[in-house]
Amino acid sequence: MIRLTTTARLTALTRAADDAELRARGAVKDAEGAASLAEAATADTERVEDAYRRLAAELVAAREEAKRVAADVRLAAFDIAAELLDDRLGDDERRQQIARHLVARRELLGLDALPARIWRHVADIARKDGESDEAPAEGDGSPTDAAPLTPAG
Repeated sequence: MIRLTTTARLTALTRAADDAELRARGAVKDAEGAASLAEAATADTERVEDAYRRLAAELVAAREEAKRVAADVRLAAFDIAAELLDDRLGDDERRQQIARHLVARRELLGLDALPARIWRHVADIARKDGESDEAPAEGDGSPTDAAPLTPAG
């Protein structure tokens, strides 16, 4: 009888050990799968970080290029204003039209940096004879022609 009880216990212990071994193997496989997923996630994260670094570098370069272009546009606008002041165009209607565009796009072109005296002269060119400082320029009806002609300041 003791032998039967011992055999039954040994059989139960063997089954429990086999079950524990199967569970341990399953846990090892799960851990290996988790490690593999973690490695893949780490690699994906590194790729995303590299892409963000490249994008950030491209954005910095684009910002610098935009600054250079803005400076070039500003210089060109100053040159145009100088041509208006020197009356190098020879065509009063064209001169007035250009002055109106400069007035309408003053802030965008960076013309706020012009001295007030020079800016007033450009604004005067943009106005037709007899218009007040508050009157919008008349033209082809475009939104830029309808902008106020007085300098902000």
